[in-house]
Amino acid sequence: AKWVFAFSDSGVTVMFPFPVIPPYAQSFPLITCDAADFDGINDYATRGAGLTGVVDSKLFTLVFWSFDDGGSTDKTVLTSSESVGGAADRFNLYRDILRKLLFSAKDSTGTVVAEISAGSPTIPDQEWTCILMSVDLSDTAKRLVYLGDTVVGASWTTYIDAAIDFTNADWGMGAQPDGSVKHDGGFAEVMFWPGVYLDLSQAANRRMFYSAGGKPVDPNATGGAIATLGAPAIYFHLDDAETANNFVANNDGGATGGAFTVTGALTTYEPSPSD
Repeated sequence: AKWVFAFSDSGVTVMFPFPVIPPYAQSFPLITCDAADFDGINDYATRGAGLTGVVDSKLFTLVFWSFDDGGSTDKTVLTSSESVGGAADRFNLYRDILRKLLFSAKDSTGTVVAEISAGSPTIPDQEWTCILMSVDLSDTAKRLVYLGDTVVGASWTTYIDAAIDFTNADWGMGAQPDGSVKHDGGFAEVMFWPGVYLDLSQAANRRMFYSAGGKPVDPNATGGAIATLGAPAIYFHLDDAETANNFVANNDGGATGGAFTVTGALTTYEPSPSD
């Protein structure tokens, strides 16, 4: 038999007595999904409690599809608060007036342990973009942000080897839990894994969310994102023609974090990233 080397993302080298298909050749089926429209005026969603089952960690992976409707205001993506209905004060990811992705996180004492200003390229206006972010605060080489297959130049002003406080009293999607800093635009296929790091520099890992043709893929596929990373705390998803408020029901893909409640009324965003 001819021995062939295969290399895993973990850095472990394994030898097989047969040809091995490299992982970057794997592709996953596309998913047909709808998207939710957050109007920037009334609409947002809150958990009203902590995310079920999460613990503090130095690691997280967050992937979502965003359609930015423009405008010169800050726009919240995902946030958490130490009080129900409070302002974001632990985990805060948002888009600023220059369409840069900004992020900050604190530990359980309220000390900032991670802070980023994601520079070039900025989030595109008026188009669907898959945004991928994964962090391991124990290693400065493990802090990547991608827009699709394009790595984002990020300025990390703080990066401390300490656990992020994920055990918060409330979480908000599309606004802070108190309803401020609302998002105007569309969201689809939002997935959040506290406690999990994924090397996004590997194209094979990005393909678990984003096809080579620029479309969302099925995270429930065999060998896909959920099989690889485990059940996410958050998976906000809409089937084709599903009621829009179900976007934050958080009951797809074995999501563990619990349902969010809509304030206002979500509608379906047209087109979706799968159209």
